[in-house]
Amino acid sequence: MSLNQLEQKLLKDSCTDDIVEKKGVPQDENKILTPNEIHYDISVLARMLINVYVGWPFLSETQKLQILEILDALYSNNTTISAKAFYEKISPILDIIQDGHFSFHFYGRHFANNAYKQLNVGKNINSDSKTIFTELRSDGVAVIGLSHMFPGVYQDYKDFSKGNNWVMQQLVDFKDKLKSSRALILDLRGNPGGELRFAGEMCYYLCPDSDCFIHDFYFRNNPDAMKLNNHNIFDKNVIIQDTDITDLKHLIRNFKDDCLADTVNYGKNIYILTNRSTMSSAELLIYKLKKNPNVKIIGDNTGGALRYGRPRNVVCPNSHIAIFVGTIIIPVMEQDFELHGFTPDIKCLDGQDAFNVALNEINTQTIKLKKQ
Repeated sequence: MSLNQLEQKLLKDSCTDDIVEKKGVPQDENKILTPNEIHYDISVLARMLINVYVGWPFLSETQKLQILEILDALYSNNTTISAKAFYEKISPILDIIQDGHFSFHFYGRHFANNAYKQLNVGKNINSDSKTIFTELRSDGVAVIGLSHMFPGVYQDYKDFSKGNNWVMQQLVDFKDKLKSSRALILDLRGNPGGELRFAGEMCYYLCPDSDCFIHDFYFRNNPDAMKLNNHNIFDKNVIIQDTDITDLKHLIRNFKDDCLADTVNYGKNIYILTNRSTMSSAELLIYKLKKNPNVKIIGDNTGGALRYGRPRNVVCPNSHIAIFVGTIIIPVMEQDFELHGFTPDIKCLDGQDAFNVALNEINTQTIKLKKQ
């Protein structure tokens, strides 16, 4: 059966109305699924992959066939199975799609198997649940710890529709102390991301350049995908262009007028602390900052979850497995960035705290400058 024939076969038992984001649906691994229920769930999963997932057009034909053949084998097996067995049958798809955001949620969030061992390079200096920690140490080193990429208090910002600007106000209040410092440690260890725009605001706050305020990404424009796309990204100052792929559009948005940040234009050394849990929009901030020669990354590789962003989920109606797929592509990374991430300039040993390594590097640089 051809790729197109498989797609049509697997899509026929669902429709656009099934593409609805849900959260908190209870799961039962022992629930028995009938053949009709399996057909329905497979079709919803296929629709999320074929029509909603922004990475689908960029998979090879071999990868697409591998995925659809896994689904078709389950679809064509007209026997009852448990929800747990259903998950086990579809889980190999995770290792075909090398995408740091793509995941299934079934008794926990499951991603592609990552061959990289996560080094212990210490925890984020920010133990406060309010997203940000700022300090000017007695040795003249400034510290900013970000546990999430949100401009407001994380607890107030979980639904992405409200929240306050508490974090940005903290940064504005810290501006004079930051200017007086001799170096900055920006701690992004354990930061899973959040708002893409906040990466631009943080970049503007520290090292402004012409790209700070530009959202540049691709999205799919078919009815299934548009049901889950965040429509506030299309509201103003937007240019949308066609591409060579039929339902893929290129969006460029300038959000400078909406920026809440004030700029420091920090010209001294910045040391960014990372680990494998530094992901998504936290990586976008690193991408924007690392263009500057005074920026150095210390710790472990980042998680590699940036190219495919704005993940949205749909729950299979019978097995209640949630499918998370990226809805935009950010054209800033080479193809193999996903799951590999940024390699630090100074890679710490397992058990070595990146914060202490950064302090040592700052003091070493200070001694070198004094000798010159």
